[in-house]
This record gives sequence, C-alpha cells and structure tokens, in this order.
Amino acid sequence: MDYTHYQLEDFVLDHDFQQWVYRPGPEADQFWKNYIVQHPEKEPLLEQARQILLTLRLDQHHLEASEVQQLKASIHEKIAETEEATIYSEPSHVRLARQGFQVWLKRAAVFIGFLLAGSLLFWFLSLPEEMKYTTGFNETKTILLPDSSTVILNANTVLSMKGEWEKASERVVNLEGEAFFQVKEKPHLGHQKFIVNTENASVEVLGTEFNVNNRRQKTEVVLRSGKVKLSNHLIQDKDVYMEPGELAALSIERPEIIQQKVEPEKYISWINNKLILDNTSLQTVAELLEDHYGFEVVIEDPQQSERKFSATTTLTLDDVDMLLDLIEKSFNVQVTKNGKQILIRDE
Repeated sequence: MDYTHYQLEDFVLDHDFQQWVYRPGPEADQFWKNYIVQHPEKEPLLEQARQILLTLRLDQHHLEASEVQQLKASIHEKIAETEEATIYSEPSHVRLARQGFQVWLKRAAVFIGFLLAGSLLFWFLSLPEEMKYTTGFNETKTILLPDSSTVILNANTVLSMKGEWEKASERVVNLEGEAFFQVKEKPHLGHQKFIVNTENASVEVLGTEFNVNNRRQKTEVVLRSGKVKLSNHLIQDKDVYMEPGELAALSIERPEIIQQKVEPEKYISWINNKLILDNTSLQTVAELLEDHYGFEVVIEDPQQSERKFSATTTLTLDDVDMLLDLIEKSFNVQVTKNGKQILIRDE
C-alpha cells in the first residue's frame, strides 16, 4: 500500500491503520515505525488519526436507528454553522478541515455511516488548543513540530504544546521524560524563542541540538551544538548559559544548577537505538531498565548500586537480555527476570 499521498481522513478510514491502532502486533508495529522513519513529515497526521480512532472506538460502536437520526441532524446543523463563518478568520487547521469535509463526508458515510462523520466534524471544529505526543515503554517517536523543528521522543515520554505558533511570541513545549531536539531558527519571526519546560526548569534556545532528560524529579540537559539558557523554576536570577559539550543538571532536592564537560554522543546515543555505558553505575542501569522498559528492578545489596562499569561494545536498546547478561558478568551477580520484575543479587 502506498501511503505517500494520504491525508488525515485517509488514515482514519484505512482498514490496515485501524487494525494497527485497535489490535497492534509486532509486524504492524514494525511497518508503521519504518514508515515514520521514511516519512517523518507524516508523523503529526498519524498521531492525530490515531487519537481520533482511540476516541471514537469505531470497533465498539453499535447505534440504534434513533441515534443515527440524531447524529444526522447534528451534522447538518454543524455544517450550516460552519458555512456561515468567514474562511479567513478561522485557524488554519479548522479551515482545511472544513474545506475538505464535504468530499470526505461521503467517503466516511460509506464506512460507518453518520457516526464517524458527525464525531469527526465535532473533533475537527474543536481542534485542539493543545497537542500531545506520547511514547510507551521501549518505544521512540519522531515528531515534526509546527515550525519544522524535529523532536525525537525516548521511551515513556510525554510532549505537549499549544498550537498556532506563528502568532505566539514564544514556541513552548512541555516535557515529561526524555527527548532530543533539533530546533529551527525563525528569523522572520524576530528570532522567536524556543522554550522547553520541565517540572523544575526551562531550557531556552534559538537554533541548536540538545537532549533533555526529565525523570525522577531531575532535569538534565546535554548540549550538542548551539547555545542554550537553562533557568531554574525554584531559584530566580540563577540562569546559566551552556556551551556545546556541556551537561547541566538540577533536581527538586538539589535545585542549584551543576555544569560539567561531557561527551554528548554518550547521552544521545539512544536516538540511534544505541546504549553507551562508560563508567556507569549499576543504579543508573537499573533506572534505565525502569524508565525505558517498564521493569521494576530490585538490587538486593544496596552497596552494589554505586559500583560502576564500562561496556567494551556498543549495545542496542532492543536487546534487553544482552544488557542483563552484561550486568551479570561485569558485577559478578545473579540477575533473575520474572515478568516485569528484575532481581539483582550476589552470587
């Protein structure tokens, strides 16, 4: 199937896409992940289509005749209201939805009747003041932002933002988890600021590449190129400016910003599905297993937690068993995996 020219409604109505959303499997997951890698510009459309399908749950709808009639009346009323609106006063996403709706409505009616048409119409006309992107455990996702900046979300991450950036004084996103940003400078907007907010910090940039890790009430920023300003939400007038090759970190417990020189590739290797362990503590690896894969890790001997090791080979994030085997050999411990729990104990 060639999805190159698919638009939002095409994905919503596509049988294979619906099957992936409602009943995902390894083969379908791999297909759509590969598609996103090859067509990153389609990622926002795929996410919107997925959210529509999850909201409507088309695989579960059973309507009575009276409910269908009510939906028909609502549809006609909403179309009449839309046609009275001035096209140039509408937000762009609403205008596009309205312009294509008449043609799309006929196609949607063939598939599930007026239920999908009515629900999608209401969905489009209220689209959205806030957009949200999420990843599950052991999942990454590439997002194309409204300004053509790119964000790669690591596993177990939530990214949210307001729409209509062209009219805003700042481009602001909110992050829970970990993400790598490639920010586009927008000189025609007066060098509009780009800001990443976490629970305890703000990262302000113009055009740059950097990684933000916001987990366990701690924010850690690694700058690959460009220049950023890191602000602490708890301590005013304590901003720091970062240069390439620097790491800056702060936490709820330790709010002062600590800076140090690092090798950025070690911290952003995950965007290439790689894991670099260089003088890494067992506690850090345990947190990785919890945050990235969703395991519950128990280290029986607390003294083992701070022991450090380095891997002689680069690991792939997909190979959890290889990582667990490496832990056993490096620390001379026994690692037992039982479902989503991992127990690390002395031999």
